[in-house]
Amino acid sequence: MKKISTFQIIVTGVFIFFIVAGVISFAGLGGLGGGGSVGNVVIWGTYDDNTINEFIFRLSNDDPRFDTVTYVEKDSRTFDADLVEALASGDGPDVFLLQQETVLRHKDKIFPIPYSTLSERDFKDKFIEEGELFLSSDGVVGLPLTVDPMVLYWNRDHYSQAGLSRPPKFWDELLSLTHQDILTTRGESGAIIRSAFALGEYQNIAHAKNILSMLILQAGGSIVNKDSTTGVVSSGLQRRLSDGQSPTENALRFYTDFANPAKSVYTWNRALPESREAFSSGVLSNYIGFASELGAIRKQNANLNFDVAPVPQVRNAGTSITYGNMTALAVSETSKNIAGALQIVFALVSDSALQEIATAVNESSVSRAVLSERSSDPFKVIFNDSALQSRGWLDPESEETNRIFKTMIEAVVSGRLRVNESVNTADSALQNLLR
Repeated sequence: MKKISTFQIIVTGVFIFFIVAGVISFAGLGGLGGGGSVGNVVIWGTYDDNTINEFIFRLSNDDPRFDTVTYVEKDSRTFDADLVEALASGDGPDVFLLQQETVLRHKDKIFPIPYSTLSERDFKDKFIEEGELFLSSDGVVGLPLTVDPMVLYWNRDHYSQAGLSRPPKFWDELLSLTHQDILTTRGESGAIIRSAFALGEYQNIAHAKNILSMLILQAGGSIVNKDSTTGVVSSGLQRRLSDGQSPTENALRFYTDFANPAKSVYTWNRALPESREAFSSGVLSNYIGFASELGAIRKQNANLNFDVAPVPQVRNAGTSITYGNMTALAVSETSKNIAGALQIVFALVSDSALQEIATAVNESSVSRAVLSERSSDPFKVIFNDSALQSRGWLDPESEETNRIFKTMIEAVVSGRLRVNESVNTADSALQNLLR
C-alpha cells in the first residue's frame, strides 16, 4: 500500500475544514453555495474551452468560489505528454480531467481522496457503477464527471422497407438481419451493396476495440483484472467461466464471423467505407457508436431518417451492459492549492452541476440521482439508460492496446491464427504491457 507522504500529512491538517464542507456539498446537503475564496484553481482538459468557461461562469453567478477557477483546453493528441512535462516542471494544473484509459498511467500524479473523507459506500451511492474504476486501495483517484455510452443508431427507412418494426434487442436476433434482401443486400458478384451491421474488421469500423471489449464484458469476461486489496492489475483475456467457456474467445469468434465470406452472417469487409460514414450515407443499417456522435451524424446527413436504441445484449445474461467512456476530475498531487482544488471538484460533482456539464458537452450524467429522472427527450432516455449500464476497463496504454486488439482481430480474419491462439497471443501482449 502506498505510504502517505509528509507533504500529504501537513496538507491534510490545512484543508480538513474544506473537505468537510465539500463532503456536505457532495452529499447534496449544501448545494454549490457557501464557502469563501478558494484561491486560484487551474483545470486542464480536452473539452472545448468556450463551453467549459461558459459553464464555469454560470456556476460563479451562484458560487463566488468559481471566480478564481480557470479552465485550459489542451490538445487531446498531446494531453498526456503535456501533463507529464508540466507536472515535472512544477507548472502543472491543480485539477485535470482523467479518462478511464489513463488511470493507470497517471495514478502516481494524483492526490487520492481518502475513504475517511469520501467513503466507498457514499461513492457507490452517488455514481454509476463504471465510476468504480476510479477507486483504488489508497482512496478515490477521480470523481466521475461525465460518461459517453455506446448505443445503437438504426436506419428507420431500411427497417420499414424490410417490414421490421424495431432493431434487435439481443445479438441472436441480429443473425437473420444479415440475410440477403432483409437488411443486407449483395450484388450478382456477391459484393456487399448494403450492410446490416458493421462487425468483423478493425480498420474501417469505428471504435472496434470498444465494441469487442463490450462483447467480452457482455459475455461475462474481463479485459483487465484488478486485485481489490493490492491494486495489482493483470490481463483477464484468458479468463474462463465455471462451465469452461472463454468469454473472450466467444466474443472474438462472434465478432470476426461477420467478416468471413464462408459464414452465413457475412456482412462486412474492409472494402466498405468507414462505418459511421457508411451509416450516414445509407450503406449501413445499424451503427454502434457513442451517444456524443448524435450531432455529428445529423450534420453528416441532415435527411437521414434514424433513431437510437440500446446496444443488443446476450439473451438470458441477466445483466445489460454497454461500453462507456468516462471522464473524471483528478487533483494533482503537486498542486500548491490542494485545499482549494478539493473544494472545487466536490462542488463540480453536485447533482445540479453534473447535469449541466453533461448537457454542455453532449454526454450523459454519472449521477444516479440525475439519471433516475426521466427525460422528455427521446434520445436522452436511451442515452441515460445506457449510461447506467456502462462499463469499462483500466487501459494501461491506449495506443498499445489498440495494436493488440487490431492484431487479435486481423489474425483471425486473415486465417493466420485460430481464435484461441489469437486470444492467447493478445493475453501475453497485454500482460507484458501491464508489468
